[in-house]
Amino acid sequence: MNVQKQTLTISFDGYTELKGDIFYKVVDEQGKEVVKAVATVKERAQKVSLSLPPGRYAVSAFHDANSNKKLDKNLLGMPTEKYGFSNNVRGTFGPPALEDQLVTLQGPMDIKITLK
Repeated sequence: MNVQKQTLTISFDGYTELKGDIFYKVVDEQGKEVVKAVATVKERAQKVSLSLPPGRYAVSAFHDANSNKKLDKNLLGMPTEKYGFSNNVRGTFGPPALEDQLVTLQGPMDIKITLK
């Protein structure tokens, strides 16, 4: 069975510094990693496009402003760099539930993640 892949375009915004990279990860509805990649920050709303089979996916991302390839945290474990999730959901203590992050890809789709 040949499944027609669909285009998921993700726009990242909310960061103030035009430097560093955006690390992002896409997981399926079981939480299995599908894509793990890096986009170099070049503009205020950085975009990436992915080709994926139809399904439900969640995206998480962070802006690595200092280019150390990790999400920096303070002494309490709170992120000090901007981060975000699909559907722009936020967790109370830790990441939001996977179910809250899922988007359904059935055809070409654009989503925006505001990094905070």
